[in-house]
Amino acid sequence: MTLPFTSIVSTLSLVNALVQVLRITPNRIKVLTSEYKLTKQQSSISANDNQITYNYDVVISPDPSNDIISPIVIIKNFVNSSANLVTFQSYLPTFVNTKSIKYFEIMPILPIVVIPPFTKTIGLYTASFGMKLKRESKIYAVLY
Repeated sequence: MTLPFTSIVSTLSLVNALVQVLRITPNRIKVLTSEYKLTKQQSSISANDNQITYNYDVVISPDPSNDIISPIVIIKNFVNSSANLVTFQSYLPTFVNTKSIKYFEIMPILPIVVIPPFTKTIGLYTASFGMKLKRESKIYAVLY
């Protein structure tokens, strides 16, 4: 989700506020936007610019021990509850709760195989295999 602010806030403050409002553990929250990037954005502002918004991209990961409530449900509840937004703004006053919060679900994408695995060479202690995928991916193999 993308959270809008009128000034730069510390990552720790942002995580702590989200922990209080969303009631999840801090290890499930990852802030993708760096403070360095926002500071650089702040330095490029001219006096003629209107109010600038600093957007923080935040990822909520699934709970490994209890997957009853998915991250997308947690975010939808947060975005659709005015009480949650006001509470969040009480923790971080520069939060802009009048702007829309963009969010989407990140799903794992399985690789699309164009050419199935084939043997290139087999040596005494080495083996080389090949395959072609539609997009760049990492493939791991276990040989017995």
